[in-house]
Amino acid sequence: MVWIEFAILLACILIGSRIKGVGLGVMGMICMLIYTLIFHMQPADPPVEVMLIILSVVSAAAALQAAGGMDYLVRLAEKLLQSRPGQIVFLGRWRLTVLRCSLALRISIIPSCRLSLKFLRANASARSGR
Repeated sequence: MVWIEFAILLACILIGSRIKGVGLGVMGMICMLIYTLIFHMQPADPPVEVMLIILSVVSAAAALQAAGGMDYLVRLAEKLLQSRPGQIVFLGRWRLTVLRCSLALRISIIPSCRLSLKFLRANASARSGR
C-alpha cells in the first residue's frame, strides 16, 4: 500500500513539473485529493510557519526588485565577472550566491557568464593558433 501511495506521489510530481507554472501546485492538490478520498488519509495541519517564511522572502525579493536593488546587484556582479574573467566559475557559482545571498541574482547573470566563457574560449583558441 505504501508503494502505491509513493508511486502516485512521484507521478503527480513528475506530471506537475512537466506542466510548469502553477502545475506543480495543482498536481499537489490532486495528489492530496487522491490521498484523502481514495486512501482515506487525514490531512495534517498546514505548516503556517513555513508559509510565513516563504511569504516574507517573496515580499523582500519583490521590494528589492521594485526599488531597483536587483538591477544594481546585477550590475555589480556583471562588473565583477568582467574584471576577472579567469575566475568566472568560482565567482559565478560560489561567491555571488554566498555574498549576495540570492539565487535570483545568480540566475539573472547567467547570460553574462556565458558571454565571458565565449570570450575566454575565443582568446584561448587565438593564443594557441587555431
